Amino acid sequence: MFSAAVYGWVTFFFSAHPLAPDGQRLIFFWGIEGDAVVGLTFLVVGLVGCAGLLLLLPSLIRRVHPRWLRVTTGWAAAVAAVAAAPFAGMFLLVGLLLSFGTSVREVAPDGRSIVVSQGQFDGDVVHIYTEYDDFHYRWYREAPELSGPRIITSENCGLESSGEALVLSRGAGTVTIHPDQRPVG
Repeated sequence: MFSAAVYGWVTFFFSAHPLAPDGQRLIFFWGIEGDAVVGLTFLVVGLVGCAGLLLLLPSLIRRVHPRWLRVTTGWAAAVAAVAAAPFAGMFLLVGLLLSFGTSVREVAPDGRSIVVSQGQFDGDVVHIYTEYDDFHYRWYREAPELSGPRIITSENCGLESSGEALVLSRGAGTVTIHPDQRPVG
């Protein structure tokens, strides 16, 4: 119960995607994206729940008095654990996939920053977020010219300032960003 409450609070706080006054989606970014924090919490809460169940179950089974009922309960618990193993494996896989977000924060020489987020599976969707406040970034636009099979990292991206605009480049693709303008879309 406590684990579910912690997961619910973390999901609400880090991944609720509040809206800016102009209606644009905001993301939380503090070293890692808010969705990655939710994924790590999902993973930890799941492991804590499984560990708690594994520690609690033997002591509960030992309290069953008739020997034949205790043996039957033990076997039923073992069969249920084997049946739940694929679900637990999928649970861990989803938690790991959520934990490793493909978002990177780029900082221009003048101190302004953006967050570039790429789709986790095939990299065909790239979103650009501009600064909103200390920990939130506002969605600016999609950037199909930056999409591709390679994961976006700080090493293959560059952000330069050009007056009031920011210029993001990745390989042959370049995007000009005007953070003070209302986002497109």
